[in-house]
Amino acid sequence: MPRIGQNPMKWVAGVHQPERITVCTIVFIPSLDGYWEQSLDVLKLCLNSLFENTETPFDLMVFDNGSCEEVQDYLLSLRRQDQIDYLILSTHNIGKVGAWNFLFQAAPGEIVAYADSDVLFLPGWLERSLEVLEAFPEAGMVTAQPARRDLSLDGDALSNIERTVSLKVEKGELLPPEYLEVHRIGLGVQRDEYQRQITGRHDVRISRGDITVYVAASHFQFLTKKAILHLIFPLHVTIPLGPVDDLELDKAVNRLGYWRLSTAEYLVHHIGNRLPTDQEELPCPVPSIIKPMSRVSRQQTHSGFGLRVLGRKAFTRRMMKRLNVLTYRILYEK
Repeated sequence: MPRIGQNPMKWVAGVHQPERITVCTIVFIPSLDGYWEQSLDVLKLCLNSLFENTETPFDLMVFDNGSCEEVQDYLLSLRRQDQIDYLILSTHNIGKVGAWNFLFQAAPGEIVAYADSDVLFLPGWLERSLEVLEAFPEAGMVTAQPARRDLSLDGDALSNIERTVSLKVEKGELLPPEYLEVHRIGLGVQRDEYQRQITGRHDVRISRGDITVYVAASHFQFLTKKAILHLIFPLHVTIPLGPVDDLELDKAVNRLGYWRLSTAEYLVHHIGNRLPTDQEELPCPVPSIIKPMSRVSRQQTHSGFGLRVLGRKAFTRRMMKRLNVLTYRILYEK
């Protein structure tokens, strides 16, 4: 038994040890009408796909940027189910970069995986990203979605890549047309506008051993090392949300001499502010994932959601909590 005056909490069976990977996201849904009408359902679909399609253990850290009460209640319900490990509720909207400043300094994991809260995670997204990070120690950001992105920010990286004799380097229009089409749908732009955006761009594909990647990444979703984020953040916040501040992360990664890379496979998808419909054209490479999603998404996002996705990870944590309480009672209450 603990001696009189001794802190009984020292006798609790154990404390949670953070996972090596912290998955972070930012939520901002100020209302559930107008533009935001389907945003809570999109958020539920996002987190559902994360829980169902991620095999590697992780901790989930969520920063709510001043959302409405219904959204905060939903997030609190997930925390009570041990699905969210770290939940921060902000009274004010401090902007995406302001939330990044908070998240990336507080995340306990050695590896940080960030995604906007309207991202669909496909099977293998984290595992393939980790493979890339291991195969390419030069990488500062790894996005699990290849796309024909603007390479103007990656000039120095491209020069270093071309001088690296251990790499196989390919240039040209290398991405499958279906990858470009599903990326366009994720951006929510018409075909003519998307074609205008990518005109004049090309793909750079590099290989080291049996790992192949594309050059360029995106700040809507990426994997990186926390040590790299510590060299960049905090960033100065000028506006609540916008490409000017977002690009500062990309620029900082390049200034540090790290490469921004994407997996060769299409493993995350930007949903946007509305759920996909059966009428929307969602082609390969993910027809078996995205098309069924449109049929079951609303059912998945309602009352049965929490019980259905409460997997082994949450069950184990619940058992550990009960064990701690039982140990405390045995050691202290006698």
